Amino acid sequence: EVPLTEPTHLMREGSRRPNCEAFALLRPLMWRSLRASEAPELADVSVTCSATPPYAVTSASADWQQLCGFAEHEVIGKTLALIQGPASNQSDLRTMMASIRAGEVPDPVTLINYDKQHQPFVHTVTIAAEADTSGATTHLRARSSAIALLNRKAYVASVDVTPASISAAGDGV
Repeated sequence: EVPLTEPTHLMREGSRRPNCEAFALLRPLMWRSLRASEAPELADVSVTCSATPPYAVTSASADWQQLCGFAEHEVIGKTLALIQGPASNQSDLRTMMASIRAGEVPDPVTLINYDKQHQPFVHTVTIAAEADTSGATTHLRARSSAIALLNRKAYVASVDVTPASISAAGDGV
């Protein structure tokens, strides 16, 4: 596996183009500002949501709480939209949610999300279905891996991630 600090990690396979429009905007800065050494050593960064819309959070691991800065009681009953922000790739999120709504397990996706203090971080999210004894899916567990914090000061000062600028960047394909 390519280390997260390598530019190719967030690029489309077989392409030198960014994986999404936000990465297209971030590319010149991201490789200078990714600081994997700042990411805490976390073994179980996961959050569990209901398997039905609106996919409300039902539990969050201690490591997820540490990474995202929220106490579990602050996220129970809310959706994961609370960790999304201007550089969260809405196209990838829509694709992931379409798979979930179709009853499929989505492919892992690399996203930029934000902690409670609006510190951006990049991670790969993998979704798994959890079933009851009858085999019916009751919950979805999202696990994070390949986590790296982004340098917020450089990130905010150097990158225009307004909706208009993301739209102007195109889809990165």
